[in-house]
Amino acid sequence: MLHISRRFILRLGAVLPLAAGMARADAHATTHTVVIRGFAFVPQNVAIGLGDTVRFVNENAQPHTATADGGAFDTGALNSGETAAFAFPDAAVYSYSCAFHTDMKGRITVV
Repeated sequence: MLHISRRFILRLGAVLPLAAGMARADAHATTHTVVIRGFAFVPQNVAIGLGDTVRFVNENAQPHTATADGGAFDTGALNSGETAAFAFPDAAVYSYSCAFHTDMKGRITVV
């Protein structure tokens, strides 16, 4: 017959929440970079995980934006060398473009 002591149960009760917290700590969010170069978003399409961040970096001499259709995010005008970042906590597809150069388009798919 298996005998489980009260002390063992108390120790187990103290360890399980710590183990669960460690598992959550190991699930780090990732930062993905989209570069604005040559009047294009590079890469144009990005697939990311829940809670990940996308960082937009303008490498052009001209200002650009990354403005989501429907307003979910907007970098505002990014001058050369400037960056902006957004975290994506919900699964969805976000299409975006540059407000100044509407032929510049991109898409972020959060899974």
